[in-house]
Amino acid sequence: MPDCQACGACCSAYIVDLYQGEGHDIPHPLRNLLVDQEKQEMRRDANFRCAALVGKVGESVKCSIYGCRPTVCRDFPREESSCHRARRIAGVKPPNGIPDLVEVSVYDLGLATGS
Repeated sequence: MPDCQACGACCSAYIVDLYQGEGHDIPHPLRNLLVDQEKQEMRRDANFRCAALVGKVGESVKCSIYGCRPTVCRDFPREESSCHRARRIAGVKPPNGIPDLVEVSVYDLGLATGS
């Protein structure tokens, strides 16, 4: 089982999309800071991390809205390819004993340009 509180890669590597109606259970003073209602996603900080993430990625992190985090966060497949890809993108080593076999493409990094 991964130690997600020592990682935070998924919160740093992926845009956190919200299903319709999600985000309304986030306490109002925080909602405008954390949720982009127009894009239906969590806001990002200057380092592309989810705005709800607190701490240092790869060392010690927590979600400031853990109790009402979005569905995609609740359902994120830990220790599967998406998790390994997020770790690679965020520069976080895989847990001990798990090989890092995932390749990252320019699409994963958001560097691809339309043709």
